Amino acid sequence: MAGTTLTSLAAANAQCVSTFGAGWEMAEHHDGGGGWAFRAYGNINDLYDISVASHDPNNRFWVHINDQPGSCWDP
Repeated sequence: MAGTTLTSLAAANAQCVSTFGAGWEMAEHHDGGGGWAFRAYGNINDLYDISVASHDPNNRFWVHINDQPGSCWDP
């Protein structure tokens, strides 16, 4: 999904619920270990490198950050 469709945290959370079901919400940069040590359940590549065949660009995901502008909906 294009980041431009995520116009606010509420819209992003609503998309998560619509796609995955009740209880799901947008990941936050500091979740799961915090900052650049982000961890999540699932098969997420540690380092994304388009030149590596096993690094599928479809495995990327959006997160928001709660303490500075850096989310899709920030100006």
